[in-house]
Amino acid sequence: MITVFSSQHRLQAGTVELINGRLHPPVEKPERADTVLAAVRNGELGAIVAPKEHGVLPIERVHDPRMVAFIQSAWGEWVAAHGEWDALPLNFTGRGMRDREPESIDGRLGYYAFDAG
Repeated sequence: MITVFSSQHRLQAGTVELINGRLHPPVEKPERADTVLAAVRNGELGAIVAPKEHGVLPIERVHDPRMVAFIQSAWGEWVAAHGEWDALPLNFTGRGMRDREPESIDGRLGYYAFDAG
């Protein structure tokens, strides 16, 4: 098995996650990346390699390019609107609703999200 890993995996460092209606410490956190990496090493599961840069085109082959563009700018937009704390969607686009991307960061978070984590 080949495991792709970089120090950037440790950058997912939210402070809360919404689980069953309550805020909890997040499951995905820097320590989890370390735990997974240690398990791969301890289990001698194969090579650990650095990711290769492939640009955005392969990503856009499987994801809506509008969503990819949103993800690239979302954190900066969130910080400008609300400050440096967790960006959690407040609402979600439901089945049958108009397919029009909102203009505000709050609306766009819910438009592209599928959960509040």
